[in-house]
Amino acid sequence: MSPLRAARIGIVSQEATDALDLTVREAVAHFAAYYPNPRRIPETLELVGLAECAPQRVRLLSGGQRRRLDVAIGIVGRPRRVVVIAAGRVVADGSPA
Repeated sequence: MSPLRAARIGIVSQEATDALDLTVREAVAHFAAYYPNPRRIPETLELVGLAECAPQRVRLLSGGQRRRLDVAIGIVGRPRRVVVIAAGRVVADGSPA
């Protein structure tokens, strides 16, 4: 798959545990760097209801807030399609019905 084509897909994993020491803002910014035209970090955090959590460490988030962070990471690249993965299987791919 070409890099441009891959940039149109957002992945929402079950849980990202490798970013626990980063702040919410840093975690989203890290993934935004992979995309050619990412959303602004404040806009992305606002869309998922985490704007007030931006300076918090990921390890301090509640379970629900961590799921919203996973969604923020999945949408920061302005994807045309979002793929949701749970327990190693695709549960929703955002395809039109």
